Amino acid sequence: MAEAFLGQWESGDSDNADEFMKNLGMPEPVIAAYKTAKTTQMISHDGDWWVITIVTPQATREVKFQMGQEYVLDRTLDGRTNVKTITKMVNDQLVDEQLHETFNSTVSRQIIGGIMVVTIQAKGQAMTMKYNKV
Repeated sequence: MAEAFLGQWESGDSDNADEFMKNLGMPEPVIAAYKTAKTTQMISHDGDWWVITIVTPQATREVKFQMGQEYVLDRTLDGRTNVKTITKMVNDQLVDEQLHETFNSTVSRQIIGGIMVVTIQAKGQAMTMKYNKV
């Protein structure tokens, strides 16, 4: 089922983004920028290696990993650095478990009706973003 995630995805609607980002302590100008920015995620794989490229107006990030193997994210969107991460398939969802000394988080991607629904959970709250395949 992991192949369903392959391709290019463009951001659409989101739910609870403001409250979630405020709860993480993100500054208002950063929250405002995220709310108006269009984000693209490109997901590919070659053999055992997976690549998720995230393009925003501010930056392009590339994350390369092997399923089930720990890797370190240099920086997360909420500003945490050196975040230990494990990505795996769980019940047709692509799930990132992010472990950090300040707080842990989970990013779950699932395909529902041809839309990639991304749910981020941290500090007892969640936000959901929807991406349309391009």
